[in-house]
Order: sequence, then C-alpha cells, then structure tokens
Amino acid sequence: MRDQFIDWEEQTLTINVQAPFNMHPAEEFDPYAMNVTILIDDLLLTISENVFGINLANVQQRLNLHGVDGTEVDNFVIQVADLEDVLQSTF
Repeated sequence: MRDQFIDWEEQTLTINVQAPFNMHPAEEFDPYAMNVTILIDDLLLTISENVFGINLANVQQRLNLHGVDGTEVDNFVIQVADLEDVLQSTF
C-alpha cells in the first residue's frame, strides 16, 4: 500500500480492495525501505464487500519487539493468497 497515512493511534486500518493486485517478487522491493509483512492473523474481515482491515495493534506489537516506530514504515507487504483467503471468507 502506498500514499496512505497510517494513524497508529487507531486499532484498525481499513482498506478498499483494488483488483487486480499488484504482485511484486521480493527482488523488486527497495532494500532500504522499511517494509513490514502483514500476516494472515493481522487481516480482518469486514461487513463491507471489497474491504478488509489490518489489525494495527498486532502490527505495532511486532514492531515494538524490534524497536521500530510505526512512523518508520514505508510499505505493508501482504501475501496475495492470504488476502484472497480472507476476502473469500466474506462471501
């Protein structure tokens, strides 16, 4: 995700799905960017179609374990298969 402000004071970040997904192999990621992997356990179901949530509290807890401030995060990286699994659960 790019160009979206993350309010780390919130518990959840809600994102509209924009298909098709932009898939990037690991080699394409900027090695100097702070990329944070979003685990399937961080993904949340919503009642809205084509919308999912990210549990920011979970992500923040992992960042804290590594001494990283959320404001340093450049990108979230989500496995497409994980996102598809969560989105299919809503239908």
